[in-house]
Amino acid sequence: GAVVIYLFQVHEYREDVSLREQRRLLERMAVEQTRLEVQLGQGNRLQARRLVSGLGLYSGVTHAWLTDGEGRIEAALSRLQVGRPLAEVLDGESPALRQAIHHTLDHQEMAAHLHPMPDEEALLGHVAMIDDYHLFLRVDLTQPLAERLYAGRWAIWREAGILLLSAVLLAILLHLLWFHRVAQLTATAAALGAGRMEARAGLAGRDELAAIGAAIDRMAEELQQRQAQLRQLASLIDHSPVIAIAWRNEPGWPVSFVSDNVAEWGYAPEEFRSGSLIYADLIHPEDRPRVEAKVAEHFARGPDDYLQEYRLRRADGQWLWIEDRTWLTRAADGTVVHGEGVLLDVSERRRLRDVERQSEERLQLALRAANQGLYDLDIATGVAVVNAEYATMLGYDPATFRETHPAWIDRLHPDDTARVVQTFRDYVAHRIPDYQVEFRQRTAAGDWKWILSLGKVVLWDADDHPLRMLGTHTDIDERKRVEEALVASEARYREAERVAKVGGWELNLLDNQLWWSEEIFRIFEIDPERFEASYEAFLALVHPEDRNRVDEAYQTSVANHEPYQIVHRLLFADGRVKYVRERGETEYADDGRPLRSLGTVQDVTEQVLAEEQVRESETRYRTLVELLPYGVQESDTTGRIVFANPALGRLQHGAPEQSIGAMIWDFAGDESERESLRDYLRYLVAEQPSPTTYYAVNRRGDGQLIDVQVDWTYLRNADGSPRGFLSVVSDVTERKRLETEIRRANAELEERVRQRTAELATANQELETFTYSVSHDLKAPLRGIDGYSQLLLTDYGDRLDEEGRFFLKNVRQGVAQMSQLIEDLLAYSRMERRSLEPVSLALEEAVARILAERKSDLEDRQAQVEVAVRGLTAQADPDGLALVLRNLIDNALKFTRDRQPAVLRIFGRLSDQSTVILSVKDNGIGFDMRFHDRIFEIFQRLQRAEDYPGTGVGLAIVRKAARRMGGRVWAESAPGQGATFYLELPR
Repeated sequence: GAVVIYLFQVHEYREDVSLREQRRLLERMAVEQTRLEVQLGQGNRLQARRLVSGLGLYSGVTHAWLTDGEGRIEAALSRLQVGRPLAEVLDGESPALRQAIHHTLDHQEMAAHLHPMPDEEALLGHVAMIDDYHLFLRVDLTQPLAERLYAGRWAIWREAGILLLSAVLLAILLHLLWFHRVAQLTATAAALGAGRMEARAGLAGRDELAAIGAAIDRMAEELQQRQAQLRQLASLIDHSPVIAIAWRNEPGWPVSFVSDNVAEWGYAPEEFRSGSLIYADLIHPEDRPRVEAKVAEHFARGPDDYLQEYRLRRADGQWLWIEDRTWLTRAADGTVVHGEGVLLDVSERRRLRDVERQSEERLQLALRAANQGLYDLDIATGVAVVNAEYATMLGYDPATFRETHPAWIDRLHPDDTARVVQTFRDYVAHRIPDYQVEFRQRTAAGDWKWILSLGKVVLWDADDHPLRMLGTHTDIDERKRVEEALVASEARYREAERVAKVGGWELNLLDNQLWWSEEIFRIFEIDPERFEASYEAFLALVHPEDRNRVDEAYQTSVANHEPYQIVHRLLFADGRVKYVRERGETEYADDGRPLRSLGTVQDVTEQVLAEEQVRESETRYRTLVELLPYGVQESDTTGRIVFANPALGRLQHGAPEQSIGAMIWDFAGDESERESLRDYLRYLVAEQPSPTTYYAVNRRGDGQLIDVQVDWTYLRNADGSPRGFLSVVSDVTERKRLETEIRRANAELEERVRQRTAELATANQELETFTYSVSHDLKAPLRGIDGYSQLLLTDYGDRLDEEGRFFLKNVRQGVAQMSQLIEDLLAYSRMERRSLEPVSLALEEAVARILAERKSDLEDRQAQVEVAVRGLTAQADPDGLALVLRNLIDNALKFTRDRQPAVLRIFGRLSDQSTVILSVKDNGIGFDMRFHDRIFEIFQRLQRAEDYPGTGVGLAIVRKAARRMGGRVWAESAPGQGATFYLELPR
């Protein structure tokens, strides 16, 4: 029966708490909906995120998400969730929460609504906002339920006591009747009365005592379970921010019970229970009269459940704002016997509330002081009544300005018209809850001005049609320009950080919150959304070998109140290492406490690696100088040698150290050489001409004179002034001797070349004469044979039989072939000897000229010709290129004789080697690629002359001309598949 009573009361408490928290959550969501829609309507997403993150300050709020129309989280209590899809975040939440959110989204409503989550003792709130934003809040009911259970614990104990007393009385009665069994029952009851809930009667049998014993055992089991539940409740209270308290209605309200977590305020529970601390004395003197008056009012008239806030002194003297929720217990005559309640520290909430109130007050002052344009729109007629500021804002005279809805639309910027008009229609049709829109309007001067328009329908007809709308126009032109400038400035700042590879950081030493700029995240190669920045997290990214050194440098800087700078390494997961230069300094409070550190991080990997390369280069330079076979010396501007390598010592027949300290002219061959070097040095220091090589005669340590070559350059100070000279001294005695011999040999060679050139010119002239003679002497008999055979065929053809005419035809064909062969040989010879002059040629014009020459042949063959060489040029000799194209086209026509139709494609393209490639493709008989090189040799043929006439010289001329023009020619083919000839020429 006690368990039933307990469960019934718990159910009532749970229903009461749930209803109260639902009301609070609906009120909170209505407030936050208004605040968020104002910020979202203004495009202030950062402020919206702050509002959402601030919801964590309210009691019981465990989750808060603001999502956009794509289901992506715009704001949340955790920064790590911002920007992620809500569905992805819900994968890590409980099934009950996921199910509640999905149910809410499937049954969306415009107004705020709640979804109980009994499995988790929680509530889920949802409200839809402008632009398809959604706000979700999850409130934990565990704490208020625990408070309510704690407040009702005395009633539960009272009922349990009554039940226990009844059991004891029953046990005594049974003891008198059944002696020992009764005594056992009595002992069990006494143990239970003493709080030992593990005691059991354990009586066997089926008589009444056994039944009573079994009942007592069941009661003990129930009491033990309830005791465990009460202990769990007490533990829950002790570990929550809520402090439970009970007091008697006596002067000073002496405390009869207080939870152990009152120690968080610096007090021991025994101080209250013993009476050494009077609770009323801890209330702030300014608040105590108000608190006492309110308590007296509730004592007199109720209700017995009330809430108030006041200040309470901590043990360290600081004042807390306390939320005191009290339940009064009255005697039968109505007088208050004692009170029970829960205390909650709401100091931070009060501070935020004051900040919010001050912000609201400042906002109201700003609105009153701002130049606001007001309008009163009759929606049915479209006529609007406006104030003077409305007109002057747009540059109109208020005395003559008249506003109408169509005129207002006509002044909208073309890019804004559709959006703004649709927003207005959606609002008056109840599709969106609020009217707030930004747009550009044309002023009287013809300029465009940015306007923020807010409005609200204040009058509806019986059919819920809008009749009247009031609103404001705010000039936000300057704000828009500032925003654009700010965006540009931020972009420039981020770009400057990116170019310089320098990022900024700030560490709040009060809460260990670390802020990084975007560039630092890029340097550290970290996703900002997945990194919880803190000093410890930063140290974890530092190379393990540098971590202690970095931490020591920072801690020393903070302790000594001085800036610090350090270069250290970052170690990445793939083994890569970066070098960064970190600078920082710390700001302190007046009492010397460090408040925040700020500084920069610069990626200096390239610089550090370059410095290492410089050091390695210097080492290599020193080693190289030591090993060089040439003498190397460094001297100052007075001519004194300050460094010499071993080779210089060997050159002078001495040790290097013997040269150090000497003057550069001490090794000159004679006094005139020494004086010349002195003058030259003074000239170099004064005029600083460009370094040039000079030659001198030196006297070695053994007295021998040698020719030396000195190559030198300046060594300069940071300001560019010369501090000395670096010289390389080479023994060129042998080279001088060889140069003399080479000059003599060159003179002899030049004479021989002149003689050979004259001989070659004579030979070329003789070849020209021979070629002409051959051409004339061979063609003369051919012309006679051709002429007489023609006369024979004309005058005596009818006297010859068929065989005679066949023989005569063969003679004439042989003469024609021989004549063509002589012409081709002459062309080949001329191509070998003639000088080609490459110029820039338009391939389209060159191809068109050759096709025009062969127009009749192409038409007779009904050939299909495709040309695609537009815009291409090549460096080539005009006659040489024409000869190549003519031979290639003739070749294509010859071998497409049996194709109907003949197809000829001439294409061009650019290559990657600064050349142009021209291709001539036909659909003729083709050839086997095994004979590719053979077709370009002179007199080489793949087909019989009887089948395809020709001399076998044409393609040889093509290759010769291509090579002479700096190009090349090749072909691709297959038997029966046609052939493609390629010509590559310089561009």
